Amino acid sequence: MSLNIRPLSVEDRERWEPLFHAYREFHKLALDNSVSDKVWGWLMDDNHPCFGLAAESDGNIAGIANYHVSPNSIVGGAILHLDDLYTTPAHRGHGVATQLIGRLGDIARDHHASDIRWVTNGWNSVARNYYRKISTETDWVTFTRNASTAD
Repeated sequence: MSLNIRPLSVEDRERWEPLFHAYREFHKLALDNSVSDKVWGWLMDDNHPCFGLAAESDGNIAGIANYHVSPNSIVGGAILHLDDLYTTPAHRGHGVATQLIGRLGDIARDHHASDIRWVTNGWNSVARNYYRKISTETDWVTFTRNASTAD
């Protein structure tokens, strides 16, 4: 399969949105057009730190990767965070995720980032098995606290 990995453009909205909705649904999040509107706005705003890639095949978007680069104070450098990665069911197993992550590696090096980091749900065994082949599973444990929680 021939893929063109490229930055998302304004013209991609109608092809990006179904993939973003499917990604959210896969992670058991309700369809919420306000979220996709907000995220798309971030991805198209040159002054926002979030960016997106499209994996295009035969005029279709086969996969997406949304990411941002941030300081990594523990090493005194930068780190690229892969926020969202989704491949359409029809294109899974054809190297879409591998090529998207490969391009993220190029972008990370361009930003002098030491690593690409991402999280996935513990129940997502297919992704976890794939990630173990291409990366290192760390001992770091992720915690989340709702920002509105009272002290």
